[in-house]
Amino acid sequence: MSNRERALKHNHSQLVSRANVLRSLSTHTPATIKQLARRAKLSKPTVTKSISQLKELGLVSSKGHRDQPKGRKPALYGLSEEHYWLGVDLEIPDLRIAVYDLSKRLVKSKTDFVGMDGEFKDVENSLPVELIEQVEEFLDNQKISLDSVLGIGVGVPGMVKRGYFRPFSRLKNPPDIPLTEPLRDAFGLPVVIGNDVDLELLAELDRRNLLEEPGVVAVYLATRPSKAADHSVRIGGSVYHKDDTLQGAIGSANEFGHTSVARTDFDQDTCNCGNPKCLETFVNRKLGEQNNEPAMDDIAEALSDKLRDLIFFYNPSLLVVDLLAFPRMVKLVMDELDDFIELRQEQLSTNGPEVVTPGDSEMACARGACIKSYRNLALNPEKYAHLSLH
Repeated sequence: MSNRERALKHNHSQLVSRANVLRSLSTHTPATIKQLARRAKLSKPTVTKSISQLKELGLVSSKGHRDQPKGRKPALYGLSEEHYWLGVDLEIPDLRIAVYDLSKRLVKSKTDFVGMDGEFKDVENSLPVELIEQVEEFLDNQKISLDSVLGIGVGVPGMVKRGYFRPFSRLKNPPDIPLTEPLRDAFGLPVVIGNDVDLELLAELDRRNLLEEPGVVAVYLATRPSKAADHSVRIGGSVYHKDDTLQGAIGSANEFGHTSVARTDFDQDTCNCGNPKCLETFVNRKLGEQNNEPAMDDIAEALSDKLRDLIFFYNPSLLVVDLLAFPRMVKLVMDELDDFIELRQEQLSTNGPEVVTPGDSEMACARGACIKSYRNLALNPEKYAHLSLH
């Protein structure tokens, strides 16, 4: 190995160490050198050097000393309040843009709309342009410099693969819409995109301090009212296992809203997804019926059936039930799940899962997008210019 190759390897090793220390601080801050060494699985000298470099880069600052009854009080280190993540929730037509600091505290946000409908033309070109304009306007209005932003995370509805997404629940015959490359070219920052419900689950697990816990299996079912002209409901899902959300071969795993409904009276045109017994289409058809109360009972039954199926499919330790579209239905569905889980425990001698409702639905996707960008930094630190020593 040549001297140049050795120097490059050494520099990359230091870059990876800085990224791991920064990620450790994102979940446990402030922290001592010893705590960070244990969590990042690095030696104390390596962490000490990384902290010094991160302070030089302005990403980490001293936070006093840890109080303890005996001996020298060790120094505490925490994340800078002068750098940010940018999170975007492109729900279509709803749009949310948020800035979070490195400790994942919300700093600024705005809600808006993107101008599109089911007949929108040339969406693969026009949507990225409109999104870039909205982000630029937001940063300008909030007086946030791009130099202070580490990366951009974007949450989108539908299939996500290789920087593109396909919103098959929003558009007829949807194309693959590019986002990663247009945003990266416009802002000069690393960009990651993910399915919106996957990101909401990341945010919920982070809120519960479960992202770094081993053995967590979590399932999320989300129902959201659309503000489009048809006043429909969108249903999505996510599964978290082995430190990541399950993506599937083409980026469309866990589309629970497009799985089948076991109803013999359900006969309709095929959904955009191709499934003639699609749960999302069944729910929206019921919402359009004149006699509302029986229809709502049918919806509650269909959602309860689906949640029971998911418990058997995945045997999760945590089940997150997000019924934002049906607030009056929450108690009924949760009570039925509690009864089912209790019976299941008696019959099969199994524990759990813990069934919860989400703590934050409004900004969860944008926050989860920032978390995904944070996690990407640890995997691909060479893409983040803010980690490099000039």
